[in-house]
Amino acid sequence: RSYQANHNSRFSLSYVTGSHAAKVGFRYQRVNLNKPGLYPDPVNAIMGGRTYTFRNGVPQSVTIYNQPFNVVERTNTIGLFAQDQWKLRNVTVNAGLRYDAFNGSIPDVSLPTGLFVPERTFAAVNDAPNYKNINPRTSVVYDLFGDGKTAIKGALGRYTPLSYSALNNPA
Repeated sequence: RSYQANHNSRFSLSYVTGSHAAKVGFRYQRVNLNKPGLYPDPVNAIMGGRTYTFRNGVPQSVTIYNQPFNVVERTNTIGLFAQDQWKLRNVTVNAGLRYDAFNGSIPDVSLPTGLFVPERTFAAVNDAPNYKNINPRTSVVYDLFGDGKTAIKGALGRYTPLSYSALNNPA
């Protein structure tokens, strides 16, 4: 009942000389996830649909869960990048650009009656989320003594956060 299909593709091409290096590439990932939380599945279910909190053997609270639940998501991720590196005496300069695109969706979900909740049906959610970003990456390294042992480095870059469509799953 529970599965995760994860398909990944990566490719890069480099050009390297003594003082110059360049690299381009891409990454593609497609994920299909279906993780139901149905009794008697001991891994993904909360037994009895509730948990208790005790302090010194005295009950403090009870948490009721809307079981059964189902974590379902479909995601497509694309990353394209180009980077360039130049070395001049004791200074190395790196410049790069990365394009990231992430699109997620959640298919229709129907859940049976649970201990505390009625039967539920949720419509599909598309573009959950859907973003496209261009991110720069740069750095400068200065080798203080020219021996490769002591250096000062500064970097500036922007990174796209990892997303999960399942966070938008109403089920």
